Amino acid sequence: MSDFEGFVRYLREQKGGLDYNNYDPFLDEHVGVEGCHLQIPAVAASLLAMHDDGVSMLTRRELVTDNPGFYDTVAEERFSVFFDLPVSTYAFQLRVNSDATELKAHGLPEFCDWDFCRDEGFGNYRAPGLLYMDPATCGFSSLAS
Repeated sequence: MSDFEGFVRYLREQKGGLDYNNYDPFLDEHVGVEGCHLQIPAVAASLLAMHDDGVSMLTRRELVTDNPGFYDTVAEERFSVFFDLPVSTYAFQLRVNSDATELKAHGLPEFCDWDFCRDEGFGNYRAPGLLYMDPATCGFSSLAS
């Protein structure tokens, strides 16, 4: 199993890794953790410390898929961070519902957009040409060293 885990990590790093807005199919199998508003300061501090320690993390701003009108009604989106831990077989997904201003106020980067199933009504509310997808402007890769 350790050879397989090493292979997965090797594949992730080939395109710059999770920090550089590279999603890979191995992330489909993950452990999900849900956060709430009161936890955002602690979560932000932990994520920034992990970033400082060199942990690669993929950010995603996404629609709430079970309620596509969520953004229109409460002006919040779902923000996810995917990351690996050295002793874990599966990646972790930590997510919270919030707005980008609040997350940035705690030092987190602009989250890269997740745009999927646009034709089925679950596309990002921004037009395709306005999505944050460039790792120079979104995700942990956009933070100054």
